[in-house]
Amino acid sequence: MGNTKELDETYQEIQAIDFQSDQKYNMVVNAVSIILAIVTYIIGNALVSISTLLTNDNNEYFSRLWMIVVGIALYIILMQLLRTSCIYSNSHESAKMGFRGLSGYAGSEYYFNKVTYLYIRLLPFITATIVLVILCMRFDTSLFWVPYFVMLYHMASSGSDFYIVYTLMALPNDIMVQDVGTSMKIYGKK
Repeated sequence: MGNTKELDETYQEIQAIDFQSDQKYNMVVNAVSIILAIVTYIIGNALVSISTLLTNDNNEYFSRLWMIVVGIALYIILMQLLRTSCIYSNSHESAKMGFRGLSGYAGSEYYFNKVTYLYIRLLPFITATIVLVILCMRFDTSLFWVPYFVMLYHMASSGSDFYIVYTLMALPNDIMVQDVGTSMKIYGKK
């Protein structure tokens, strides 16, 4: 079935995830996020010691911290704009954006087939990873950790993406997904 505004009667809800109150979801996502953050930190520190971020010049140190904060804020906004554009390109309807804690979300009332939803979920992750790797390679050693902290945040905040992709991969190909940003429902054929 193609992407649609309304499901026909042959579909029924088979799973629902409330991103804010689902305890199982939050436990798994937090565990995955911590593991991803630790692994990303270890890789970054193996490439360039985190001590290069520290400096005796307080002005330079605080300017680096300021760049990290601004970089993470820009990352959050750009990721949701990219996800919103992916939703729009597959539904021709505007998606809603918002913020939940230290992360953003984009969602829609539209129902997407499995392949399209995986595209919407993974394209922003893949794009951001490529851009951040390029930025890390372009910065010299003394500034490596500025974009790398954004990369660390990116990987840690992608725990939900990995959990949802893992969940969807175990389901049949004919499922439909409705992700409103704060919760999602998965529908399967009766």
